[in-house]
Amino acid sequence: MSLIGDNIGFFLSGLQATIVLALITLALALVVSLLVGLMSVSQWRALRVFALCYVEFWRDIPLLVNLLFVYFGAPLVGV
Repeated sequence: MSLIGDNIGFFLSGLQATIVLALITLALALVVSLLVGLMSVSQWRALRVFALCYVEFWRDIPLLVNLLFVYFGAPLVGV
C-alpha cells in the first residue's frame, strides 16, 4: 500500500493527462462527425461522395491497424 501512497502524485498527473486527452478527443470527434454528417446530407453530390468515402475508409480498416498506425506513425511526424 505504501507504493501507491508514495506515488500518488504520478497517478494523479496521469489521471489529469488522461482526462484532458479524452476531452480534447471528444471535442475533435464532435466537430469532425458534425461536419461529415452535414456533408452527407448536403445537396452537392461531391460533398456527399466525399463524406461517404471518408466513412467507408475508416469503417473498412480494423481498429488494431489504426492503433498500430498511430503508435508507429506518430514518432515519424514528431509526436
